Amino acid sequence: MAAVRPAPLPPPTHPPAPGFARVWAIGLILFAFALRVHALGAKSLWYDELRQVEVAQQPLAAFTPLLLAHAARPLDYLVTHALLGAGRQEFWLRAPALLWSTLAVAVFFVLARRWLGPRTALWATALLAAAPFAVQYAQEQRPYALYLLLALLGFESLDRAVSTGGRRWAWPAFAAAAVGGALTHFFYAIVLGAQGLYGLAALAWPPRRPHWGRSVAALAAAGLAGIAALWVAAKPEQLVMFTKRFLGALGGVSNAGALVSDTGVTVRVSETVNAAFFFQGLLPALGAGGSVAALALFNGLALLGLWALAARDRRRLTLVLLWLGLAPAVVIIYLQYRQQFFALRYVIFALPPYLLLAARGLEQLAAWARPVRLQRLVAGAGLVALLAFALAEVRADYHEPKDDWRRVGAFLTANVRSGDTLGAPDVQAFIRFYAPDQPAAIVDVSDRGPHEQALANGERFWFVWSDYTQLPVEDTRQWVNSLTSVTLQLDPRIRVIFVHPGLTQAEMLAEAERFVIPPPSIQ
Repeated sequence: MAAVRPAPLPPPTHPPAPGFARVWAIGLILFAFALRVHALGAKSLWYDELRQVEVAQQPLAAFTPLLLAHAARPLDYLVTHALLGAGRQEFWLRAPALLWSTLAVAVFFVLARRWLGPRTALWATALLAAAPFAVQYAQEQRPYALYLLLALLGFESLDRAVSTGGRRWAWPAFAAAAVGGALTHFFYAIVLGAQGLYGLAALAWPPRRPHWGRSVAALAAAGLAGIAALWVAAKPEQLVMFTKRFLGALGGVSNAGALVSDTGVTVRVSETVNAAFFFQGLLPALGAGGSVAALALFNGLALLGLWALAARDRRRLTLVLLWLGLAPAVVIIYLQYRQQFFALRYVIFALPPYLLLAARGLEQLAAWARPVRLQRLVAGAGLVALLAFALAEVRADYHEPKDDWRRVGAFLTANVRSGDTLGAPDVQAFIRFYAPDQPAAIVDVSDRGPHEQALANGERFWFVWSDYTQLPVEDTRQWVNSLTSVTLQLDPRIRVIFVHPGLTQAEMLAEAERFVIPPPSIQ
């Protein structure tokens, strides 16, 4: 029996002209911008965003040690530093992420058009425009939208360079993405490794392409530039040490899939990176939520697209396997090896190839339908369903509150008076950002002793408790819990504990009833 081979979608009766496709692409880019700019400043900055502000507001001379302490890279922090000089509104602090994410949609269309043709490229672009994962990080003042853009620009320019022999500034664009990515996130080193493997494989693919030697030299130069950029605001000796230890651990993996962490603990990756990890965490983020219907549709089309790509374009199949498979896998395994928290945002760069496969799968599904009208119906219905799932998730994300430090700041500004003291262990900078005019003296340490002195010396004492902290504050919290006090839960993760020495709890409750309680930022 002959093997079933994927059939490309037959050309339409009236194929879209290049100019027509570009008009639709511009419309989709504007659509992406509208989804990302909507309610951009509605939510308070949350913990991670305020940590970035805490570093970015310091003088540039102090950046390197602070970035090292936060395991952060300088590029996006420098952008925030520049914006803080123009004001502190959430909208403008998040505007760069909005810009990076919108530009990523434009770059994605260029790549998808070369891979899929103008019509299917528009389907793929619509999916990225509405992707909840992309929209979410377009609305956060964090490096992940820039991380996505630079990874996408790197893969697009690399694919263009090996396809055209490096014309149209493809190699310089790849080098710029390599440097920018390395200055944006440490895990871009893993992305750059996947890109280097693809570049070498593609350039060695028979027959050798024109200007082969020059292309290999350009690939090597770009890779070295990216590696050199990793050393900026970092400790090179630590990077080398961590790399050697990780590669050594990988080389010593047992048959049971266990590896020894850098602290000597045996880690069994399969126990955490299991079916639940993929079907409850990773795949819902790349698609449009964890509903059975959304998972089945997105993943079914992505698998169909992978099969079609394997049969038609082995070179680009290699790129997808490295981009969507190897690079995220190395990130995930590395974090398991270090026994550190894995967040989906670390592999946001895997979103574009996943959506490329989904669009290619939709094209293949439509190609099997007969007649042509049915093909259009299948393609249209499938695209509408994909976008409906995505937009439902985006709408839900708009109403998902973040840590409401804006509300906390407004509460303190309205109720704290001169002579009071305020303890906010490890989050003092957050109070200064959102309550710059509150008159209380702030305790600038996390240790218990200075907080006890503040309680003894002030008229009233306010203690801001955040569930998220970087420094150990448990001893101070235990002491606060032992006090006669009133707790105001202003956010699920943030509470303000009010103490008025000399008053009973009933008297403090009566006083608290007169406090001004501002509404939540998102209702």
